[in-house]
Amino acid sequence: MRAVVQRVASASVEKEMQVEGRIVSAIGAGLLVLVGLHESDVDSDADYICRKVLNMRLFPNEKTGKNWDQNVMQRSYGVLLVSQFTLYGILKGNKPDFHVAMSPERAKPFYASLVDKFRRSYNPDAVKDGIFGAMMKVNLVNDGPVTMPLDSSQTSSSGSPQLTAYCTISGLQMMPLENPKLVPFSVRWDLLEMKLLSTEVPFGLFKQRIMICGKT
Repeated sequence: MRAVVQRVASASVEKEMQVEGRIVSAIGAGLLVLVGLHESDVDSDADYICRKVLNMRLFPNEKTGKNWDQNVMQRSYGVLLVSQFTLYGILKGNKPDFHVAMSPERAKPFYASLVDKFRRSYNPDAVKDGIFGAMMKVNLVNDGPVTMPLDSSQTSSSGSPQLTAYCTISGLQMMPLENPKLVPFSVRWDLLEMKLLSTEVPFGLFKQRIMICGKT
């Protein structure tokens, strides 16, 4: 699951009509959250996004003067959720492709459960959303501007933290030692269960030494 979180002074969602738009939802100060659902998303992905969004310290503490000190719940601000499958768009040439986004049939109830999760975790009256699948206009006044991306792939389906390693492979004919490159694949490792979750390149294909040069 992918989210783009924006700190706003105000935000609203307007449904497109033939004559004029109709305001569906609106908040004052708070967070506008664009949410994209991946085809492999499960409940733990929704748990992660909900927990992170509500606890992100994106607001200053007016009493102490500290920046980045309080979350949206501490300020009793609003949260506006907007479903946006285009967050999982992939360009093929110049045309966007959305095949990795969750299908509308699965996404509609899944998104509804995410909205419900936010409302149960916070104040139900403070959490607003748009109309799933509808053509909408999103209006906002970004406060800062402050925009934070989130991706639930940072955790596994069990909620365990993962390690993503970017590896340098040297000694291959296509990658001579004097010109090593970062190989475009990631290794996902469950740190709690100590097991390899996935990699796009089988390790068995390489007998050369693999050096881990960075991690996230």
